[in-house]
Amino acid sequence: MFLGAHGKSRAAIPEVDQGGNPLECDISGWFNTGWGFGLQVPDGLAGCNLEMHDTIIPLGSRREDRLITTSGYYNAGCSSTVAEWVDSLVNVDPNDPQRSDVRIIRRQMTRLGGQDAERVVYRYRDKGSNREMTEDVVTAFSRKQQSANFCEKAAESVFSLTLTTPTVSYRQDLRVFERVIKSCKSTDG
Repeated sequence: MFLGAHGKSRAAIPEVDQGGNPLECDISGWFNTGWGFGLQVPDGLAGCNLEMHDTIIPLGSRREDRLITTSGYYNAGCSSTVAEWVDSLVNVDPNDPQRSDVRIIRRQMTRLGGQDAERVVYRYRDKGSNREMTEDVVTAFSRKQQSANFCEKAAESVFSLTLTTPTVSYRQDLRVFERVIKSCKSTDG
């Protein structure tokens, strides 16, 4: 299944970062993700720089599974459109150790920071907590460039915003997620 955070489940916010250091949640206001997009962390919330590819914005306490994740990837393979890239990732693995009963609720083209994007909303049962979860993922390419490899055109990078929340909290958390989406701007020159 296509997942916004590189296919990693993040049921709770970790206490340490990728290097084993205490995880600092001190990103506020406007910030450049480094993946061709910048965004506004909503007032009253703070982002945590989890690793080079991901920043998380907790929507509750660290023990809750309500968060927004920004994720960046170096390239989109040989996909020439974001829809083609998402197509290559959308599949349901019946042996997924973390999720069961995965179903796509909605899939549509949209815009993110002035760029073409695709939005996928899906629900699943979290095997660890047995809770029904909803993920809402918006994915866009940064600027296109001529590639020196075997692809004629490849995106410089891929950026996604993901809301992960229990389905019972989705409507509440969606309001915050929509504000983050609307604040998102391309930083490509």
